[in-house]
Amino acid sequence: MQLLLLEENELLAANLVKLADKTPDIVLNRIDDISEIEDVKSVKQDAVLIDTVSKHYNPVEAAQSIKKRYREIAVVFYGVNDEFDLYDIEHVYYSRNIVNEDNWNKTLQKIRDYVAATVFYFSSNRLYFRVRYDDILYFESEKRVCHLTDKTGKIYDFYKKLDLVAEEVGDSFFRCSKSFLLNKKYIRSVSRDTVVMEN
Repeated sequence: MQLLLLEENELLAANLVKLADKTPDIVLNRIDDISEIEDVKSVKQDAVLIDTVSKHYNPVEAAQSIKKRYREIAVVFYGVNDEFDLYDIEHVYYSRNIVNEDNWNKTLQKIRDYVAATVFYFSSNRLYFRVRYDDILYFESEKRVCHLTDKTGKIYDFYKKLDLVAEEVGDSFFRCSKSFLLNKKYIRSVSRDTVVMEN
């Protein structure tokens, strides 16, 4: 899991890096200023951890700026600062003491749960992709090849049985036939033999 850490305090950052190093599936990319976001733009981040105690940035504005670049990223705030209304932006979790190992593990579990419930991961031609469920119109299957069509009309092809895709995406999608799995969010109407989609 790729985590972006926005932390200007060297000691706190070092403690979080130590915790991340103990967790085998975690890659922690640290920046200490919001302007450095461009340096990690090429790496898809699963979550951003933002310290609410900063002399140089407003944590809510920093989160909004990051969400513009990475719409699907999970936002986690940490630290003790009552100066900002953290509910001005959607976030997954708030931890007052993230450097405590139990709190760190709890935070990671919240991120994992969020990502599993909102993002579809797949690989195609040795490249890895992730698409938010909200951005998927439908999946279509031809033999072992699945075609994912997003709301912009872009089509991604990957190898996987549609039954396995249906298990992954769960109840937010409707299996209308053997070959199609439709996002319920974009279904306008359903009759016995017809489904009308918004797009």
